[in-house]
Amino acid sequence: MLSPFFDRHLLFLQAREVTQVLRQHMADIQEVVVRKDYPSQLTVRITLDPLFAKLIIMNPDEAESATGTGTHVDYLTEHGVYVVASAIDQQQELPIIEIVDWGVWPEAGTALLTPDFLKRMQETERALTEQFGHVITRHRAFVRAQEYHLQIDGDKELWFDSRAPLEEQLLRYRTFLRSVDLQSVTQYVDLRLSDRVIYK
Repeated sequence: MLSPFFDRHLLFLQAREVTQVLRQHMADIQEVVVRKDYPSQLTVRITLDPLFAKLIIMNPDEAESATGTGTHVDYLTEHGVYVVASAIDQQQELPIIEIVDWGVWPEAGTALLTPDFLKRMQETERALTEQFGHVITRHRAFVRAQEYHLQIDGDKELWFDSRAPLEEQLLRYRTFLRSVDLQSVTQYVDLRLSDRVIYK
C-alpha cells in the first residue's frame, strides 16, 4: 500500500499524500499520524474507527447465517463500515446485528449501514428498555428496505422503519399496548405503517 513512497526522499514526501493513500484503501480509518525520522524512516500510526457490533450476514433465502465460520469474525464500525478481522479481544461485549436483505454480497471495507441508521437502532433500543422495560435479545437490519427488527424479551419482534419518525412509531406501540395484551402476540408487531398496527 505504501510501496510507492519507498524510493522517495523524506524531504519531498508530504504527510497528506500518505494519509490520502491509506484512506483510499482503508475505509475504517479514524486518524493517521505521519512522522518523518530523518534520514530514512517514516513512521505511520493508524487509529481505526471503534467497533460498533459483531456482524452476522444472513442468507436472504434462508434463516441461516452465511458467515461466522473459521477464525475470522465480521464486525461493523460505528460509521457502518463492514470489516473482517481475526477475533478481537474486546473490553466490552459487542451487540450482534444480523444483516438481512442485502442484495449484493457486501465487501469488507464498504459502508454497509449509515451512522444515522445505527444511531437510530440504539435510540430505539434505549427507548424500549427505559420506557417499556423490554430486554432486547436480537437485532436484525434490512439493508435495502431500510428497516430493523428488534426482538424483545426473547420471543417476539417489533418492526421499525428507519425513514419514519421514531416518536410516531413508539406512540403507535404505546397505543397498541393499551388495547392488546402483549402476551397474545406470538411473532411480531409491525409499527411501520402510519395508519395501523399489524401483529401476529
